[in-house]
Amino acid sequence: MNHKIQTLAASLDNLSTNLRSIPLDVIEKQGEFVDGLRKNALDQLRSGFIPSSTSDLKEFSQDAYLILQSVEKALARARCVLETLTEGENMTGEAVSCSQTLIYSPIRNLPPEILLKVFNFYIFPSRNSRRDENALSLAWDHDDQWHCQISCPTMRLSWVCSYWHQILLSQPTFWSSLYLGPVAEDSQAEDQINKFMKIAPQYISRSRDELLKFLIVDFSYSYYSEIVLLLDVLLDHRVQWHHVVLGIELQNWYPQAHKRLGFLNIGNVAPDDLQVSFPNLVHLETHLSPLSYF
Repeated sequence: MNHKIQTLAASLDNLSTNLRSIPLDVIEKQGEFVDGLRKNALDQLRSGFIPSSTSDLKEFSQDAYLILQSVEKALARARCVLETLTEGENMTGEAVSCSQTLIYSPIRNLPPEILLKVFNFYIFPSRNSRRDENALSLAWDHDDQWHCQISCPTMRLSWVCSYWHQILLSQPTFWSSLYLGPVAEDSQAEDQINKFMKIAPQYISRSRDELLKFLIVDFSYSYYSEIVLLLDVLLDHRVQWHHVVLGIELQNWYPQAHKRLGFLNIGNVAPDDLQVSFPNLVHLETHLSPLSYF
């Protein structure tokens, strides 16, 4: 529906441009142009003059050619406007049809609590895999062949309409879990990583005060800098940390994190300090051991 409306808007913008390029009195102006030619072909024909000399024929031909050019130009513009209007008519008809379908769709009669149950089944289709039990994930997927793919069902649902968007924003649980699984080192995976890094902060922000769960499992060291940027964002929300798995070597990042948190002892963190900085943390698993750095 959104795509069709956007296409309609583009079509109407194009129509407006074409209409502005042709004066509304184009036919009158073309008539003025034709009648205003000195001794033009039409005036000569009206007066019964028949050109015979080479110069008269040349002048007659030039005047007739100018008239022909002017008429062809006006006709081309008129055809362009007609094509654009026809396209706009078709797109408007499709938009009206889609709007009517949406207005009278049975799903619009569902109360919010039922919609939330439907959304929950869509966002978390399975509790048997780490990928499907998290609201945002990036990992290798297999259909006809293995490929790296982002799964962001909450975001996709929020694009359907403003009503669904508001419902989903009211549910921070739908934004509070992230999963980064193993990916290969290729251009396609790199592109997906960059997209994931742009989407993830939006999820974290929309989780509001909800407890966060995020897992980074067997992730390639080639994307270490991207992971560090994401962890820095997550560290700003450390009071929400609840279930955390960091399956990547982060020895270079831990000292920076300790400095931000004000920890004095880099090697071992006192349980009291950990409790203060991460009051809701119940599970922490790192590449080495849970508390070797944190």
